[in-house]
Amino acid sequence: MPNRVISWPEGFGFHIYGDGPSYVVSVEKDSDAGRSGLQAGDQILQLNEHNVGDLSSERIKELVSGLAFPPLPSLGVVSKLRKVALVGRSSVYNLYGLTLSGTLPVIISHVEPFSSASQANLKENDVLIKVDDKYVTSHTQARNILRKSCRCGGANICIISTYKAPDAPLQLMSSITEDISEVTLSTGHTKAYDFVSKVSSPLNG
Repeated sequence: MPNRVISWPEGFGFHIYGDGPSYVVSVEKDSDAGRSGLQAGDQILQLNEHNVGDLSSERIKELVSGLAFPPLPSLGVVSKLRKVALVGRSSVYNLYGLTLSGTLPVIISHVEPFSSASQANLKENDVLIKVDDKYVTSHTQARNILRKSCRCGGANICIISTYKAPDAPLQLMSSITEDISEVTLSTGHTKAYDFVSKVSSPLNG
Protein backbone atom coordinates (compact mmCIF):
# COMPACT_ATOMS: atom_id res chain seq x y z
CA MET A 1 0.00 0.00 0.00
CA PRO A 2 1.23 3.56 -0.66
CA ASN A 3 2.61 5.57 2.25
CA ARG A 4 1.65 9.09 3.23
CA VAL A 5 4.06 11.98 2.75
CA ILE A 6 5.15 12.82 6.31
CA SER A 7 7.42 15.51 7.76
CA TRP A 8 7.05 17.67 4.68
CA PRO A 9 8.75 20.02 4.09
CA GLU A 10 11.04 19.94 7.16
CA GLY A 11 11.86 16.26 6.73
CA PHE A 12 13.19 17.02 3.26
CA GLY A 13 15.37 19.88 4.48
CA PHE A 14 13.42 23.05 3.79
CA HIS A 15 10.89 25.42 5.35
CA ILE A 16 8.07 27.34 3.71
CA TYR A 17 6.17 30.44 4.80
CA GLY A 18 3.40 32.70 3.59
CA ASP A 19 -0.29 33.50 3.76
CA GLY A 20 -0.54 33.20 0.00
CA PRO A 21 1.61 33.16 -1.99
CA SER A 22 4.05 30.84 -0.23
CA TYR A 23 7.84 30.93 -0.29
CA VAL A 24 10.79 28.73 0.54
CA VAL A 25 12.57 30.54 3.39
CA SER A 26 15.40 28.12 4.16
CA VAL A 27 17.08 25.09 2.57
CA GLU A 28 19.57 22.82 4.32
CA LYS A 29 22.72 22.50 2.23
CA ASP A 30 23.04 18.71 2.02
CA SER A 31 19.35 17.86 2.19
CA ASP A 32 17.13 16.33 -0.48
CA ALA A 33 15.77 19.80 -1.19
CA GLY A 34 19.24 21.31 -1.47
CA ARG A 35 20.46 18.62 -3.84
CA SER A 36 17.36 19.04 -6.00
CA GLY A 37 18.11 22.72 -6.62
CA LEU A 38 15.49 24.29 -4.37
CA GLN A 39 16.67 27.63 -2.95
CA ALA A 40 15.60 30.06 -0.27
CA GLY A 41 13.62 32.82 -1.96
CA ASP A 42 11.76 30.50 -4.34
CA GLN A 43 8.04 31.08 -4.66
CA ILE A 44 5.95 27.91 -4.89
CA LEU A 45 3.79 28.06 -8.02
CA GLN A 46 2.88 24.42 -8.62
CA LEU A 47 2.31 21.23 -6.68
CA ASN A 48 2.26 18.20 -8.98
CA GLU A 49 1.59 20.51 -11.95
CA HIS A 50 -1.41 22.16 -10.28
CA ASN A 51 -1.45 25.88 -9.57
CA VAL A 52 -0.94 26.66 -5.87
CA GLY A 53 0.59 30.09 -6.40
CA ASP A 54 -1.95 31.89 -4.21
CA LEU A 55 -2.25 29.32 -1.43
CA SER A 56 -0.84 29.68 2.08
CA SER A 57 2.01 27.51 3.34
CA GLU A 58 -0.35 25.77 5.77
CA ARG A 59 -2.77 24.93 2.96
CA ILE A 60 0.05 23.52 0.81
CA LYS A 61 1.19 21.37 3.74
CA GLU A 62 -2.35 20.08 4.12
CA LEU A 63 -2.47 19.14 0.45
CA VAL A 64 0.83 17.28 0.63
CA SER A 65 -0.26 15.43 3.77
CA GLY A 66 -3.17 14.03 1.77
CA LEU A 67 -0.96 12.63 -0.98
CA ALA A 68 0.40 9.10 -1.16
CA PHE A 69 3.93 8.23 -2.28
CA PRO A 70 5.94 7.12 -4.18
CA PRO A 71 6.44 9.22 -6.18
CA LEU A 72 7.36 12.22 -4.07
CA PRO A 73 5.44 15.46 -4.68
CA SER A 74 6.98 17.73 -7.29
CA LEU A 75 7.16 21.49 -7.01
CA GLY A 76 7.23 24.22 -9.63
CA VAL A 77 9.07 27.28 -8.33
CA VAL A 78 10.48 30.62 -9.45
CA SER A 79 12.98 32.76 -7.55
CA LYS A 80 11.61 35.92 -5.95
CA LEU A 81 14.82 36.83 -4.12
CA ARG A 82 15.53 40.55 -4.23
CA LYS A 83 18.98 41.98 -3.57
CA VAL A 84 19.14 45.26 -1.65
CA ALA A 85 22.10 47.47 -0.75
CA LEU A 86 21.84 49.35 2.54
CA VAL A 87 24.27 52.23 2.19
CA GLY A 88 25.84 54.62 4.63
CA ARG A 89 27.00 54.24 8.19
CA SER A 90 24.40 53.43 10.78
CA SER A 91 24.22 53.24 14.54
CA VAL A 92 24.50 49.72 15.94
CA TYR A 93 21.18 50.46 17.62
CA ASN A 94 19.46 51.86 14.54
CA LEU A 95 20.48 49.07 12.09
CA TYR A 96 19.68 51.10 8.96
CA GLY A 97 16.17 51.77 10.31
CA LEU A 98 15.18 48.10 10.50
CA THR A 99 13.39 46.30 13.29
CA LEU A 100 13.54 42.51 12.94
CA SER A 101 11.59 39.70 14.56
CA GLY A 102 11.02 35.98 14.23
CA THR A 103 12.86 32.74 13.55
CA LEU A 104 12.56 30.88 10.26
CA PRO A 105 11.58 33.23 8.85
CA VAL A 106 13.14 36.50 9.97
CA ILE A 107 10.56 39.25 9.39
CA ILE A 108 11.06 42.98 8.92
CA SER A 109 8.54 44.17 11.50
CA HIS A 110 9.20 47.92 11.19
CA VAL A 111 10.93 50.32 8.80
CA GLU A 112 11.87 53.73 10.14
CA PRO A 113 10.83 56.59 7.83
CA PHE A 114 13.66 58.35 5.92
CA SER A 115 16.14 55.61 6.91
CA SER A 116 18.43 53.64 4.60
CA ALA A 117 15.93 50.80 4.72
CA SER A 118 13.08 53.12 3.75
CA GLN A 119 15.09 54.58 0.87
CA ALA A 120 15.73 51.03 -0.35
CA ASN A 121 11.95 50.50 -0.44
CA LEU A 122 11.93 47.82 2.22
CA LYS A 123 8.54 47.27 3.81
CA GLU A 124 7.04 45.75 6.92
CA ASN A 125 6.48 41.98 6.62
CA ASP A 126 9.23 41.53 4.04
CA VAL A 127 11.17 38.34 4.74
CA LEU A 128 14.92 38.63 5.34
CA ILE A 129 16.86 35.71 3.80
CA LYS A 130 20.54 36.75 3.67
CA VAL A 131 22.78 39.42 5.17
CA ASP A 132 26.21 39.95 3.61
CA ASP A 133 25.99 36.57 1.87
CA LYS A 134 25.07 34.68 5.04
CA TYR A 135 21.72 32.94 5.34
CA VAL A 136 19.91 34.05 8.48
CA THR A 137 17.55 31.91 10.53
CA SER A 138 16.83 34.15 13.54
CA HIS A 139 16.41 37.87 14.21
CA THR A 140 19.25 37.71 16.76
CA GLN A 141 21.69 36.31 14.20
CA ALA A 142 20.60 38.86 11.59
CA ARG A 143 20.99 41.80 13.98
CA ASN A 144 24.49 40.68 14.98
CA ILE A 145 25.62 40.59 11.34
CA LEU A 146 24.02 43.97 10.64
CA ARG A 147 25.73 45.52 13.67
CA LYS A 148 29.13 44.50 12.28
CA SER A 149 28.27 45.96 8.88
CA CYS A 150 27.25 49.30 10.42
CA ARG A 151 30.91 50.15 10.99
CA CYS A 152 31.84 49.30 7.40
CA GLY A 153 29.56 51.71 5.57
CA GLY A 154 26.79 49.39 4.44
CA ALA A 155 25.31 45.94 4.07
CA ASN A 156 24.00 43.79 1.25
CA ILE A 157 20.85 41.86 2.03
CA CYS A 158 18.45 39.55 0.20
CA ILE A 159 14.74 39.67 0.91
CA ILE A 160 11.40 38.35 -0.28
CA SER A 161 8.92 41.14 -0.80
CA THR A 162 5.52 40.09 0.52
CA TYR A 163 3.65 43.19 -0.61
CA LYS A 164 0.23 42.37 -2.09
CA ALA A 165 -1.75 44.50 -4.49
CA PRO A 166 -4.90 45.69 -2.67
CA ASP A 167 -7.29 44.68 -5.45
CA ALA A 168 -6.28 41.04 -5.94
CA PRO A 169 -9.18 39.05 -7.47
CA LEU A 170 -10.89 36.75 -4.96
CA GLN A 171 -12.66 34.61 -7.55
CA LEU A 172 -9.33 33.29 -8.86
CA MET A 173 -8.43 32.02 -5.40
CA SER A 174 -11.70 30.08 -5.26
CA SER A 175 -11.13 28.38 -8.61
CA ILE A 176 -7.56 27.41 -7.68
CA THR A 177 -8.66 25.92 -4.38
CA GLU A 178 -11.33 23.81 -6.07
CA ASP A 179 -8.82 22.49 -8.60
CA ILE A 180 -6.33 21.51 -5.90
CA SER A 181 -9.01 19.72 -3.91
CA GLU A 182 -9.21 17.21 -6.75
CA VAL A 183 -5.49 16.50 -6.42
CA THR A 184 -5.87 15.38 -2.81
CA LEU A 185 -8.28 12.68 -3.94
CA SER A 186 -6.05 11.26 -6.62
CA THR A 187 -2.41 10.16 -6.77
CA GLY A 188 -2.21 10.02 -10.55
CA HIS A 189 -1.10 13.58 -11.23
CA THR A 190 2.51 13.34 -10.04
CA LYS A 191 5.67 13.49 -12.11
CA ALA A 192 7.80 10.37 -11.90
CA TYR A 193 10.11 10.94 -8.93
CA ASP A 194 10.72 14.60 -9.76
CA PHE A 195 11.08 16.64 -6.61
CA VAL A 196 11.56 20.15 -7.96
CA SER A 197 10.84 21.57 -11.40
CA LYS A 198 12.07 25.08 -12.12
CA VAL A 199 9.56 27.13 -14.06
CA SER A 200 9.77 30.53 -15.65
CA SER A 201 7.86 33.50 -14.32
CA PRO A 202 5.31 33.65 -17.20
CA LEU A 203 3.73 30.50 -15.76
CA ASN A 204 2.53 32.55 -12.81
CA GLY A 205 0.36 34.52 -15.13
